[in-house]
Amino acid sequence: MAAIREPGLILRHRPPLLRPARALLVAALLAALLSPLHATRAAAVPPPLQTWVDLTPTSGTLGAPPGVYAGPVVISRPIAIDGRGQITVDGGGKGTVVTLRASGVTLRGLHLKHSGDSHDGIDSGLLIENGSHNMIENNVIDNVLFGITLQG
Repeated sequence: MAAIREPGLILRHRPPLLRPARALLVAALLAALLSPLHATRAAAVPPPLQTWVDLTPTSGTLGAPPGVYAGPVVISRPIAIDGRGQITVDGGGKGTVVTLRASGVTLRGLHLKHSGDSHDGIDSGLLIENGSHNMIENNVIDNVLFGITLQG
């Protein structure tokens, strides 16, 4: 705030850009906090399914609620995942969506989508690197470079 002194007159005023700049800043912050677009962006990032996989005990069944989860997912011990057609794993357009590195795994009723597009990286919906006695059934795999890749 500046004060201008003239004989017999004291005038106090704010620089002309200070109030509009502050008002614009406040308006922008309120718009960002209250807009539906802000809520949509926050909801657009799904939680990782890997957390649920890590919490599932060996030879146990994953108990994640229905919904969309972020990949990639790496399964390195025997577990069962039965999505009942209600669990989607979205690779986000990078790499392989689900990589299986164990024997005795069951993957049933999942929707795997949106892998990367690298031929060198063998970006797949499901990459089975090694293992035996795995059950893969009733899964939907779309928008991926390779559907199921079997190695080893």
